[in-house]
Amino acid sequence: MKIAFGLMIFSLTLAMPNAHAVSSGFLFDDEFPVVRPTPTPTPRPPPPVVVRPPPPPPVVRPPVPPPVITRPAPPPPVPPPVPPPSRPPDSETEAGTVGHCPLCNKNIADLRAVVNGRMRVSDLTTWRRNRGLVQIPTKGTRGNIGPCGSFHYSPDMVRGELYDNWASPSAACAFMSTLQDWKKRCPDSQAGCRVAWGDISHKTDPAFGGVHSSHTQGHCIDIRPMRHGRFENSGLQYTESDRKTTVEFIKLLKSKGAGTMYYNDPRANVQNMSGHSNHIHVCFPPSKKTKEVCNNYKYDPQVCGSEW
Repeated sequence: MKIAFGLMIFSLTLAMPNAHAVSSGFLFDDEFPVVRPTPTPTPRPPPPVVVRPPPPPPVVRPPVPPPVITRPAPPPPVPPPVPPPSRPPDSETEAGTVGHCPLCNKNIADLRAVVNGRMRVSDLTTWRRNRGLVQIPTKGTRGNIGPCGSFHYSPDMVRGELYDNWASPSAACAFMSTLQDWKKRCPDSQAGCRVAWGDISHKTDPAFGGVHSSHTQGHCIDIRPMRHGRFENSGLQYTESDRKTTVEFIKLLKSKGAGTMYYNDPRANVQNMSGHSNHIHVCFPPSKKTKEVCNNYKYDPQVCGSEW
């Protein structure tokens, strides 16, 4: 058994070289050299192609225009001043006086209290006072513009202060009530309707220069007659006046409690007096009638403006 196994191993040993030669396709023969195949190189994949986007177009900036300097247009030429219309001095108008007057009703209430004996003139705070009189309010550089569009002619000024427009409280109430009602009837924008008044009484001189003794107590007022056409600051005789309109105004004065009245026009139906052909002299004494007028007087800013 051992001999047989050994023989088999030996046979196998001899057979192995030949088997290798046959399996390689070659014999142990010098005529056939051993040729080994050349290995084929493994091809490498090409590198990836990097596609770059095209560069952006260059930014073209528009040219910056130079700054425009705008110069303001030259002002229009100033027209030459228009000369004022030919008119007598101090004939101011009442332009711009219509509006509201917060103190007016307070002023009137104070006057009414004095007329009714509830207040002394020395207690008044809204009206200037002297000698028991109150000053009819005026405005303008010479005190020419009076209440309700009236006109104060020939003012007496002492060191820039007006001295001839002082009245008793009852006369002040009655006169201002007259001015307001007259403007309602005959607006001063209408030709010939503006009331022009002058001396009442003086602040400190009771005799009023010795020529106005009837004005001492402040009850009396001088008023010019109405005129035809537009207002003019000048005196006129009754024969040149608008006599019909003047007579209507005198009737209104009487209805407001006027007592003594001088005016030389025979149509006026009042007392004549020397020197009163160019103005009406009217007095408002502290009577029952003037007291009633004062109690019923209510200031109307839409009629008489903003200054009183």
